[in-house]
Amino acid sequence: MTSASAKDKSTALSQEKQQNAGTDSNRDNEGSSRSQGREENNPRQQHAQNQRERFRLTANAPAVIARYDRSLRCIYANHGCEKLTARSASWFMGRLLDDFVGYPEAAIAKTKSAILAVFETGQTQTRELTLEKPWGEVTFLQTYYPEYDASGSIETVVGIGLGASERTRARQELERALEQREYFITMLSHELRNPLAAISSALRILDTGPEPETQETSRALMHRQLAHITRLINDLLDSTQVERGEITFYQAPTSVGDIVRLALDITRLYTNSSSHTFLTRLQDLDVLVNGDLNRLAQVISNLIHNAYKFTPTGGTIQLESAQEGNNLVIRVRDSGSGLTPAHIEKLFAKYQRFTTNPGRYSDGMGLGLYLSKNILERHNGTISVSSPGLNQGSVFEISIPLPTSLASFEPQNSDSSVECTSSSYPPILLVDDNEAGALTMKMLLELQGHDVTVAKNGYEAISLFEKLKPSVVLLDMGLPDIDGCVVAKEIRTRTRDSQEPLIVAMTGWGRAQDKEQSISAGCDVHLTKPIDFDELTRVLSSRE
Repeated sequence: MTSASAKDKSTALSQEKQQNAGTDSNRDNEGSSRSQGREENNPRQQHAQNQRERFRLTANAPAVIARYDRSLRCIYANHGCEKLTARSASWFMGRLLDDFVGYPEAAIAKTKSAILAVFETGQTQTRELTLEKPWGEVTFLQTYYPEYDASGSIETVVGIGLGASERTRARQELERALEQREYFITMLSHELRNPLAAISSALRILDTGPEPETQETSRALMHRQLAHITRLINDLLDSTQVERGEITFYQAPTSVGDIVRLALDITRLYTNSSSHTFLTRLQDLDVLVNGDLNRLAQVISNLIHNAYKFTPTGGTIQLESAQEGNNLVIRVRDSGSGLTPAHIEKLFAKYQRFTTNPGRYSDGMGLGLYLSKNILERHNGTISVSSPGLNQGSVFEISIPLPTSLASFEPQNSDSSVECTSSSYPPILLVDDNEAGALTMKMLLELQGHDVTVAKNGYEAISLFEKLKPSVVLLDMGLPDIDGCVVAKEIRTRTRDSQEPLIVAMTGWGRAQDKEQSISAGCDVHLTKPIDFDELTRVLSSRE
């Protein structure tokens, strides 16, 4: 037998002896009389077994783990002690803290005060200990926890210590997180300032009463910049929700045609106003996939948007779709700036922005492709990119597996060209405490022919609803007096014997739980600000 093996065996025997001694001592303290019978001994036997199991589990843990009884005697120490103290575990076991010869008085005093505080209060205590060892100074953070016996009393205190390396690693991770947050905030502020400055300039131009052509140019510019801001915010919210697992995917049988049409509706601003050539080679539009219509359309529209962004004026973008084997394949080709292998390697990472000019980056926050990859993974799909090189264009390819059975599938109707054709528009109660937002929304709705009444808070909304009985309630959820969910519930309780109104939540809160909360409160639809007025028009048309 080697000396190392003998040492391990000796340590194991010593630990077992101390474990049994601690267990016997605890049994003597807890028991009142053996004559009480076998039934009362069972909980104590189970407790002793649990204690031995804990010892086995912690024996080889990388942290420093030690247990102390009420006399401040160490009844257990694991092998992790040797890494930080240069003493074997057997040296500690059975010794009182005052007998820890060679340890600084300050460290012993901190340990004793922490253990006594746990016994007295039952609350966790933390102390930083520093020891001088042959190889230098050792600093570690020791946390002390109470352990209870079968009767619920504190029986022992366990101390768990992490050395400087673990603490350093945790600090470095925190520093990286803070650095990433600072980078993100800086990027976000930069990306928002640019479109806001453009909108501000366009408004000043309109204030001068320019020629109709200049007015139209200014309006188109504001539309584009507002769409850009909305895209930034939506990408940010969606990527955060994906990471947290909060985002909800409504997967259902959906035709390729519905997905492509919705994607083209989203990007129509670019495809109609740009000087690029936009081509389509769309096949198998009647093929059905099991997916989230809006999310998949979001992926395609993102690729189209990127193609326009990275393709010089006069270039060509082409959208293709086809069934290839058991997969739906969608490709977006462009004749733009192209990619190098180094770009491709990290293109789908978070906050990655492409540039061929050092110091000059494209607009956007580098979230679109990252989010697209996550969405496709939730559909068991993939996204890839290929490029011959810089200035030679790129091809982004989406592949989604097709379901094996399509018998019961019926495509969804996502025709966004639906317009309000009814001559009678439903009366609307608009609830919003933001004066500017309420005024502009009221004007837009009245231009469509709606009769709109505005309420500035929740109680006024409930009162006006009782008086007017509107067919539609557009409800801001963040009101100054009562929550919008409370308003929705109150309206529902007041319409049990009459026609149910359409309640549309309009709010800046767009997380999955926010949507679930508003729907549970009685809202029919949840729209996130800034409101897409075309989408609101489609919602309202369903009630006419």
